[in-house]
Amino acid sequence: MQEYLSTMKKPQSSKDEEFRRIKRRSSNFFLEDGQLKRRNNPNPQLVISSQEVQSYILKSLHEDMGHRGENETYRRIKARFWWEGMKKSVKKWVQSCLACQKRSQNLQREQGKSTATSTIFERVSMDAVHIKSGRWKYMVLARDDFSGWPETVGLVKLTAKAVSEWFTSEWICRISTKRTTGFSPYELQFGQLPVLPIDIETKTFLAVEWHKISTTEELLEAKAKQLEGKKEMRRKAAEKLRKSREDSMKYWDKRMAHQPRSPLKAGDLVLVYNRAIETNWGLLFKNKSNGPYRVIRQIKNGPYGLKELDGTELARFAESQVKRFYPRGKLINTEENKVKRMDHK
Repeated sequence: MQEYLSTMKKPQSSKDEEFRRIKRRSSNFFLEDGQLKRRNNPNPQLVISSQEVQSYILKSLHEDMGHRGENETYRRIKARFWWEGMKKSVKKWVQSCLACQKRSQNLQREQGKSTATSTIFERVSMDAVHIKSGRWKYMVLARDDFSGWPETVGLVKLTAKAVSEWFTSEWICRISTKRTTGFSPYELQFGQLPVLPIDIETKTFLAVEWHKISTTEELLEAKAKQLEGKKEMRRKAAEKLRKSREDSMKYWDKRMAHQPRSPLKAGDLVLVYNRAIETNWGLLFKNKSNGPYRVIRQIKNGPYGLKELDGTELARFAESQVKRFYPRGKLINTEENKVKRMDHK
């Protein structure tokens, strides 16, 4: 463009299509004191073609001016300079700023994954909490994901052996109806409503008169009556649970649409939210995230296994505590050959 405006002739290095493009856009540019400028209101913009000088400008108006956000950095640059893809360059520069990434409170969120199960005991969730007072020091809770079958136990000492022994031997059915399935754990386990005293008193269809059964045929008929509808009941419950989980997933995807992130892959660089700042006032102005670290793997659509850059493995971190790290690469030395860098011709 600068060569064309200087000579009003086709540059020797330009192809026909490129030259036609230069001619179409030439009215937006002019030369002033040997510098190429772009017409803009209220003031013209200095055209910068050197990527090295572009990096110098980006650093000067972002890092050196207090790490302002993408919009403010772009506004400052646009008022003075212009180059092809300038807005995209500003976005990438601010996004890859190490200090901004570590101090940012924004966390990324992956698209929701449905956790619906199709039958009882396919997935059981367990957790342990510390009890501050009383006989027990810990409480362990286990809950079947499909039926909602719950069980808790108090423990003096939290050990794998104690938890496994309890989990194996102490599961008992509960009788609360789940909103997501429409059935109680008892119904999904045994395929019928629980028999209450009123059923026996009024002789409803649930009341089996066991004292009148005397033959194998009568016993089998009574058992079949109890189990009738069990398979269909579970099918309906599974379908309702699946729909409930999908609706919940869509709701949260819509609510958190401003924080999207595709699943991380092995080898990706990430930052991890620094939870220590939530309980330690002395860390109030510290970095909101630590890192960067490298992803080893994601465990069954859940937490991520991470490692230091030197290969040292770390603990697992929840998906919501991990965000993608954007490396900038090699930074220019802004103090060296400053005059040369400003030569944008």
